[in-house]
Amino acid sequence: MADWAPVVVGVLLFVLLSPGLLFELPGNHRVAEFGSMRTNGKAIFIHTLIFFAIFSVIIVALHLHIYTGWAFSELQNEILGSHEAKINRFSHIYCHLESDCFMPNKK
Repeated sequence: MADWAPVVVGVLLFVLLSPGLLFELPGNHRVAEFGSMRTNGKAIFIHTLIFFAIFSVIIVALHLHIYTGWAFSELQNEILGSHEAKINRFSHIYCHLESDCFMPNKK
């Protein structure tokens, strides 16, 4: 099962929080500089802490998951069993998430 959320979120945050690209906190001459394309050791440390905090909140606290392609089929097999997942994938996944819905193919 491949969960792509940590990869996607990590890459996006890495690009957006690169010191000097959009902003730099603390800057070389001011507290905050925007688009300076320069960096220093303090800014790298502060941006690392900001990256870790935002990444942790998104991945751990909000339980973000991104499943694509064959991994989603494997997730269905783990949740529902391989035979049930082949019968009616969408209704069974919906019914797994919503416990009180009607499942016509379930025995």
